[in-house]
Amino acid sequence: MPLPSSFLTHSVTVQRKTDGAGDSNSPTGTWSNHLTGVLGRIRKLSGSEVVKYGREQSQSSWIFDTDAGQDITTKDRIQFTDDSTGTATTRTLDIQDVTNPQQMGHHFVVFCDENV
Repeated sequence: MPLPSSFLTHSVTVQRKTDGAGDSNSPTGTWSNHLTGVLGRIRKLSGSEVVKYGREQSQSSWIFDTDAGQDITTKDRIQFTDDSTGTATTRTLDIQDVTNPQQMGHHFVVFCDENV
């Protein structure tokens, strides 16, 4: 049973990284669209300031609920337009975990982090 249509309030793009080798065989990667127009509900859970690599960054946690059966993994990231503040902002979220609650095959809960 899919999620109700009233629940599917956001459309996101799932991007996947393709690994490659650059100069001197140094690892490189290119992000490209893997799935577009993926419907679901995205919610910001929390935000905080962290020091990473000697500089202060803003980090926030998000959840994306979507129908099950889609090819979404922890190697992917999500991009979407957030207009909750009145100004459209493109956000990029790194996927940390993809769960199938109670293994019911009903929907996925995708846990993400955003580092700015």
